Amino acid sequence: MRLTHFVAITSLSALAACASSGASGSPVLRGSPADAVLIGGSTGVNSGATLIGGGSSSVEKVGGTVPFDATDAWRVLPLVFDSLAIPVTLRDPETRTLGNQGFAVRNRLGAVSAARLFDCGMQQGAPNASTWELHVAIITTVEPAGAAAARILTSVDVRGRPAALGGSYNHCSSKGLLEQRIAEQVAQRLRR
Repeated sequence: MRLTHFVAITSLSALAACASSGASGSPVLRGSPADAVLIGGSTGVNSGATLIGGGSSSVEKVGGTVPFDATDAWRVLPLVFDSLAIPVTLRDPETRTLGNQGFAVRNRLGAVSAARLFDCGMQQGAPNASTWELHVAIITTVEPAGAAAARILTSVDVRGRPAALGGSYNHCSSKGLLEQRIAEQVAQRLRR
């Protein structure tokens, strides 16, 4: 699950266009199961969890299907980003793409420990994500997934380096929690 170069938004849109929608409740998997993160649960993401992740792309796109129209999901996505303390610098209503192409994270992203969200390895028994200077890019696209359903695809590119030493950034990986929370919070906000 190592992440490499940030994939352009067009790649994310291309993946979304190539992904076939599965029947409601049946898993859809792209790429190797070892590379993918399955999300779902009782908070509104389809418990049969539709997954699109892993594969040959250099940045994983993890998606959850929510039982709401794509237009409605797109409408609440900025509120979800705000609640997760993700500053929005990219907004494309035509492709329903929202995100940030790179911002600094140090120790926490909003109320959540960076070590809970990202894996940058360990040093002296402590997770590097807790002490490193991180550069995070998060891009989410909403696409229709059949009648009254939407697929929320998120890619997260994380790089980190020791804050005191500087130097070049090392590749880190997302643990999948952030991608899961985005899809879950879209469903929660639309259920209100």
